[in-house]
Amino acid sequence: MAIHCYGRYAVGGIAGDNYGTVRNCRSAAGVTATAEGYCGGIVGVNGSNSKVEYCYATGSVTGSSSGGDYFGGIAGYIQSPSTVQHCAALNSSVSTAGSTIYIGRVVGRIMAGASLSGNYADNGMTVTGTGYYAEVGNGNKDGASITATEFHSAAWWRDTAGFSESVWTLENGKLPELK
Repeated sequence: MAIHCYGRYAVGGIAGDNYGTVRNCRSAAGVTATAEGYCGGIVGVNGSNSKVEYCYATGSVTGSSSGGDYFGGIAGYIQSPSTVQHCAALNSSVSTAGSTIYIGRVVGRIMAGASLSGNYADNGMTVTGTGYYAEVGNGNKDGASITATEFHSAAWWRDTAGFSESVWTLENGKLPELK
């Protein structure tokens, strides 16, 4: 059964707005913002002093408005000071019909003073939006590129992404499952 989340402002596969800590989660939900807003595979907005960590998303992230929006495979918008770390954006696509420069494989828009580290994205992900520019690297909005072979390896999740085997079941050929 496919799950799809729709909303007008802050839309995420786990939470629209996060003002705490989102840790050790996964979302396969497709996420769509139907008006100008913040849209992410895990959270739409990561608010001040908030964290998203050790999470991954596989559903597509889409904007259907023509305004300036914020779209990312993990988070649409992260405020300062907040953190997105040790996450993997495995979404098939992040796209918007609108004209925006606030779109990325991992995070759409990062405010000064916010922190990104240890994040990755599927190198086959399609990112579509007028004004999109790539910033690849595990401390940047597009994360470091990974291949399907890498993210289907238990060792990659444990040794590179830092996912704990006390929380996650890690098996070769499969994505991590929560215990």
